Amino acid sequence: MQHQTKDEILHAGLTLMSFLGESSSVTSKKLLAFRVFNSCLPVYLLVFVFANFPHAEFGMYLKYVQSAITLFHMLFKYVLFIYFKQDIEGILKDKIHFWNYRKFDEKTIRQTTNIYGIVNFIQNSSIAVSFAAILLYFLKPAFNSDDVYIIDAWIFTDNVIIEVTVLACQYYFLIVIAIIVPGYDSIYLSLCTHVVLQLRFLKRKLKQLSKYSHGSAEREIRMCIQYHQLLISIFKRMKRIYAIMLLFHYFVTLLTGCLDLYELLIRKSNLAYMAVMGMSVVFIYAQFGCYTIPAEAVATEFSDLSNSIYMTNWYD
Repeated sequence: MQHQTKDEILHAGLTLMSFLGESSSVTSKKLLAFRVFNSCLPVYLLVFVFANFPHAEFGMYLKYVQSAITLFHMLFKYVLFIYFKQDIEGILKDKIHFWNYRKFDEKTIRQTTNIYGIVNFIQNSSIAVSFAAILLYFLKPAFNSDDVYIIDAWIFTDNVIIEVTVLACQYYFLIVIAIIVPGYDSIYLSLCTHVVLQLRFLKRKLKQLSKYSHGSAEREIRMCIQYHQLLISIFKRMKRIYAIMLLFHYFVTLLTGCLDLYELLIRKSNLAYMAVMGMSVVFIYAQFGCYTIPAEAVATEFSDLSNSIYMTNWYD
């Protein structure tokens, strides 16, 4: 996917995923081994998180559930990205057929540029918040010496090697999740933005059909129909790629948001931990919004496009 890194809004997500070696369509043996390691890492850590449940009290039980969700969150997005990578690359290849917004009128250019600026701001902010939260998690043992592990874990054996391995894996996990989660989400947000804008461009084209002569209008109608079919094809592939993730975020937001709010309101902890939990609540709901709002925008634009077709006098 390296050839698409110069995109005005896609570059952030693609650059983050390239840090994990996902910048090429060719899967080498080294990349395959790296994928296996990154996928097995959260599974390994989940073993020690689930070991807490048999002897956990209610308050701590909620905390362990949250830790398990965090680990599964990273694993689920990483596996889905690998599984649908070829489909994403197919969408990026079809993106070269998108209409250039700079060939439209000044108002369209200005509106599109502003939208790109907003999307880039959202992406950069989410990346900054992710790394800030990771930094606070790194400093968690420094503020609370009782919490040796960044992610709650119970080592069920007196083996120093296993303890050091679990702690090292947790530090590595924080780095990986700071790349995968905002990278995956940025690609989704950018693709939705592109589809929304292209649908708006298509609506403008349809509204201008009356300005053409009979022969030119016929060619324009044929071009608009073909372009509409391209956008529908891209939308169907995006729905197949991201539908399960949208459903996942719905349940994760309900569960994790309630758990975080419970800890913030009931449990008394140190300032650093409270700051991490507060940022976690904001990030969870913001992330859910970054999935639902673009999806609603795409569906709305497709509906508006249908209405605009009926409202134009193309049949004349």
